Order: sequence, then structure tokens, then C-alpha cells
Amino acid sequence: VLVRALAPDEGEGVMAARRAGRRRAEWTNGPAKLAQAMAIDGALNGANLFRPGGVIWIEAAPPVPAAAVRTGPRVGLGRTPEPWRSIEWRYWIADHPFVSAPPLRVGDAND
Repeated sequence: VLVRALAPDEGEGVMAARRAGRRRAEWTNGPAKLAQAMAIDGALNGANLFRPGGVIWIEAAPPVPAAAVRTGPRVGLGRTPEPWRSIEWRYWIADHPFVSAPPLRVGDAND
């Protein structure tokens, strides 16, 4: 799973310092931005994300209503052949301020 964005609930002061000069919604709205805001680097390869209290972990969150979930193709697969290019690998919450840019659809401008 590639986590492309998150909404910061804790550690906002640290993230603000690591992403200085950026609006709050731009701290973690893309994989590289998220990694910079959370100081994620290659040293965390293989980290157990399900061990609370570890260096980094994933926690349960309130459920998202199914009607708010959107799907689409991955971002950045412009030269990937079909059918892989159009598969809806990506999931996000509609209109969420921390979601990275929406993917281009096949046939869109700049495709």
C-alpha cells in the first residue's frame, strides 16, 4: 500500500517546522511531503506499522461513510500500458483537504 496523504492529528508543531513556509493542507498531501513532514526515510524500511508505540504506526480511525469514498487510477502512470493504467488502485475521501491532486483520467489534457 502506498499512503499518499494523511490528516495530521498529532505532532503538528513538528510537521510545521519540517514543512516550513507551507500551508497546513500542504504538509502531508503527497507521498514525498508526508515523508518529509514525518521524517520517514529508508531507515524505516521494514518497520512494523501495526505495533503501537513503535517508531511509526497506523492507528484505527473513525470509519468513513462509503458514500464519501472515491476511487481512481494511480497518479503518475501516464506511460503505463493498459489495463494497468486505468485500474482504480487509488482510494480517497471526497473533498478532503489533505488529499493529493486528483489523478488525470485517460484522455485528459497533459496525459
